[in-house]
Amino acid sequence: MGSTGLWFVAIALIATITTADSAEAQQGRIAYLFGAARSSGMKMDLMVVDIDNGNTVSLTNDREIAYTRGGTDNSYALAWSPDGRRIAFKVHDQIDVIGVEDGARQTLNTGAGGLPGDPAWSPDGTRIAFTRLDRDRDIFVVDVAGGEPVQLTDSPDRDAAPAWSPDGRKIAFWSGRDGNAEIYVMNADGSDQTRLTDSPEADMNPAWSPDGSRIAYGSGPSISTRRGTNIWVMAADGGNAVNLTGNPNTDTYNAAPTWSPDGTWIAYLYILGTRGQIRAIHVDSGDRIEVTPNTGTLSLFPSWSPATPFETLIEAVSWGRLKGDLR
Repeated sequence: MGSTGLWFVAIALIATITTADSAEAQQGRIAYLFGAARSSGMKMDLMVVDIDNGNTVSLTNDREIAYTRGGTDNSYALAWSPDGRRIAFKVHDQIDVIGVEDGARQTLNTGAGGLPGDPAWSPDGTRIAFTRLDRDRDIFVVDVAGGEPVQLTDSPDRDAAPAWSPDGRKIAFWSGRDGNAEIYVMNADGSDQTRLTDSPEADMNPAWSPDGSRIAYGSGPSISTRRGTNIWVMAADGGNAVNLTGNPNTDTYNAAPTWSPDGTWIAYLYILGTRGQIRAIHVDSGDRIEVTPNTGTLSLFPSWSPATPFETLIEAVSWGRLKGDLR
């Protein structure tokens, strides 16, 4: 693939939401939060972009998503429904589900008390895992159609950023229960909670590869700082961990990974100072691409829609250029 083709891929990572009538046309999209940088935080919207004509559409209004800088558990993550028709997201003190085409909204029942976040849709589309902050942050699951949430974790420290395995049998998450932020995995009913990583770094925000064989995550010096964090990839059993971004710049923050549907690319959040953008890295070659410009605006928390033919995205977008090796 030439440099132009690689950049097509990069743009497709971020600008891939359509409002087509057919289910087939609804494939191949990425949602993200967009806003202007502020010293302490920002007001953001959930954005969509038509890849055929580049038109940008906001699914929310008036910058209603209030993002506070310094968050460490990715509670603003976005979650696509498996059919690509809806997106779950945190807004105010609740989790809403919004229709991509019609904008219809539903507020998820996250239970009484606490601050919810980190929505993650089950592969069969029937449940959403999420976190709730009471005295600490724990993981719950609730049926999308209704009912009361069921608590899955109950540790003395935070449990955050749940991520379903593609077969729906397991949920990966990160926890500080053993004195350091590490990646864990449990059965979907909360049983057999097992630690996968054991490093001096803070390991957070796991994301399963589409085939379920690998888990990407962010790893850095501590959960209280964004500096010096990189994207790592390991086997689903915790072995063979590799530093994918390997950025020697200790001022950078690389986090919130999301896989391409064919498992060859990972898009992630990159922050340097007060500016944030989305970048992408090829899992095998290490080629890196700037997806959004590094300007005063911020594009955060990319979430790639399911079942996207990668080469289709390459053909769909026709602007930009390869930035080259960003290491």
